[in-house]
Amino acid sequence: MNITDYLFDLGYKDKENVFKQNDKVSIKIPFNFNGKRINICPYIIPYLNKKSYLNVEFESFYNDSLQKKKNILNLIKNIKYPENGRVAEMGWEAEYLIDPREFTAEERARILISSFKKFRSLILNHTWLNGTDEFGNKFEISAQPGDIIVSKPIGIKFDMGFTEESEKEGTLQRSILSKKVFKFGDLKEDGMQYAIIGEDLDMHPI
Repeated sequence: MNITDYLFDLGYKDKENVFKQNDKVSIKIPFNFNGKRINICPYIIPYLNKKSYLNVEFESFYNDSLQKKKNILNLIKNIKYPENGRVAEMGWEAEYLIDPREFTAEERARILISSFKKFRSLILNHTWLNGTDEFGNKFEISAQPGDIIVSKPIGIKFDMGFTEESEKEGTLQRSILSKKVFKFGDLKEDGMQYAIIGEDLDMHPI
């Protein structure tokens, strides 16, 4: 069964094409505190329609389990399918040029807050992607009303080491900051946060 048939069984008749996942669109933000250097690299993975994003979850399961159906139904709700709009998954990576524990707590906070503000500009003020899809259609993607922004606020607290508790605390910290800076909604059952681009071309929580 493919995603079209699966959605039909759920009551959604959707004949749109399923597009392959695009590459990351990334920028590099360098930080230097008295010779202590780190590069923060925020990225966006744009999807040309919501069906294509649902297909990623659909293909992550090899069978038609109850968990698969639950995940798909939750995702349908979270990305407001089948309403119009695209999906962009937002995240960031770090290039550690030194041991990150050498940064003070104040320096780490400044890096995080400054980076998040630049992430917001990347989402709202830049072209995410342009080109030609595998069906020969030209496209350009930038934030438009109805688009959904998705993020997984996973991370660790370096002063606590690489532990399960450290990841739990770091993820909570990032989810709170994401709500304040980006206007993401609360963490959902899938560990993700969601926002929608409004008519004012700003982000609003889901």
